[in-house]
Amino acid sequence: MGKLLADESGPSYEAARHLIDFLDDLGKRTGYRPHGAKINEIREDAHHSGHSVSLPTPAKGFSEFQLECINRYSQGLAYWRDVSSELAELEKTVEVRFRFNLTKEDKQKLGFREKLRRLVMPRDHKLALLVAHVLAEKSFKVREPTEVVLITRDKTYRGYGLQVRYPFDRGKDLAGVSQAYDKILPMIADAFAREHKLCAEAVCQEDLTTIVFTRQKDYVSSLYDHVPQFRIALPRKKSILATDVAYFTRKSYRACKKLSAHYKNDFIMPKKPNPLWDETGYCMVMLYKKGAGGKLVDASYGNAVTTMAQQLAKKYHLRASIEVRPDIRSIVANFSDRVKA
Repeated sequence: MGKLLADESGPSYEAARHLIDFLDDLGKRTGYRPHGAKINEIREDAHHSGHSVSLPTPAKGFSEFQLECINRYSQGLAYWRDVSSELAELEKTVEVRFRFNLTKEDKQKLGFREKLRRLVMPRDHKLALLVAHVLAEKSFKVREPTEVVLITRDKTYRGYGLQVRYPFDRGKDLAGVSQAYDKILPMIADAFAREHKLCAEAVCQEDLTTIVFTRQKDYVSSLYDHVPQFRIALPRKKSILATDVAYFTRKSYRACKKLSAHYKNDFIMPKKPNPLWDETGYCMVMLYKKGAGGKLVDASYGNAVTTMAQQLAKKYHLRASIEVRPDIRSIVANFSDRVKA
């Protein structure tokens, strides 16, 4: 099957290299680091046809979780690089093969990518447009990329994001396929981000997945964070004036501000409400303070915030939905202005 790597270039080599980097970064979570991994050239019929990665098998063998991580990320890299991937379990190694699979349409698409790279725009915006283009070609339903904020407990990150719906409607008949997409899409996003030296996150909510790219290097993706953390991606919009114009024009904004003022001593909250993705209203992100928790506190916080949100919705004639997540110690209150039929 091929000799030791001779040509260190091309999409198959980049996929192989990024797979090793990914497994090394994920070592603490999976318990496996690719020490001694080798990249080899694949030659078929005397022609170069791709590259393979030989991953040494640990003393106790690979666990199912480790193999799943290797396989899923390989698929994500192949998806991005326009190559095919194949995983083979050998006696002392696991081998991942990346083979060329370019068509005329693929070559035209690569030309489009090069044009995008030359555009004068932030790298995270450029990449969001590129990913939107590629996923749309794969039959995903993609919303136009926009500037977003990625809110975590420790910090708020800025970047660009796009919302993605799968090429099918979620349902019981396709539950297994949906779960597979839920696992592989974050890895696809990470593969894109690594190529452009950015950080990425994929936040799933109901039937939508929001992919976010940020230039802030201190962000740690959920792929590498073994502890569940609060993460929410919301569109970012600057006020037209220094004052909060929306306070005078949007009832949903005022409802968020009322809720925030009432619970300012009980939760950690942003100074201003964030707009909803569908632009029908605003939401308030409410994070438990340090030390708060437990079943009694969870029930108390959830019931109290839900009751007040419903009262505000009735007062301002709004639609309200409250997401209580005690597992990540957070509550998100959404208010939507009623839309004319």
